[in-house]
Amino acid sequence: MTRKQICHESYASGIGVIFFQGFWLGELVWQNYRPVGVSATTLATRGNVASGRVPAALDSRKPGFLKVDVIMIVVRILPVLLSFLLLAAHFSRAEHPALVLLSLMYPLVLLARRPWAVYAVQLALVLGGLEWVRRTVALVGERQQAGEAWARLAMILGAVAAFTFASVLVFRSVPIQRHYGLSADRTDRPR
Repeated sequence: MTRKQICHESYASGIGVIFFQGFWLGELVWQNYRPVGVSATTLATRGNVASGRVPAALDSRKPGFLKVDVIMIVVRILPVLLSFLLLAAHFSRAEHPALVLLSLMYPLVLLARRPWAVYAVQLALVLGGLEWVRRTVALVGERQQAGEAWARLAMILGAVAAFTFASVLVFRSVPIQRHYGLSADRTDRPR
């Protein structure tokens, strides 16, 4: 089996990982957004939406309602997922199948909802940003030696590196810190 075939196989399995992550995120939102013990049919049939009454199952004042803004947490970690996806594409182009799989599967560490998971992902993002900087310097040097245009390449890859570095800052938001047990208020920490 050639390196190219291995790379294509790892890319195909990486696409499966992306679909799994998408399914997992959708399931996470569904499980945490609907009220505890309320089925989808109950949500659809209870209450009269046309008259302006809110269904009892969706009333946040009821004791069984989960007040977890998982949708916003998923939206907030999208830059992290995109950074890892860009790294996977970079490693796929360089024909490093192991790094492609690692880049695609590494965000799954965030399922742990523990502080160590955040630190591990932040470290991986910093290393990913350094890889983008290293590759930018190498490609700019090659282009300069060949006498080709290099400014646009430097701007694009510099922006990708900056985006990857900026993705580390996602974990500084208060809801994310509460979600992963990083805030000073440890009452929301998962058990």
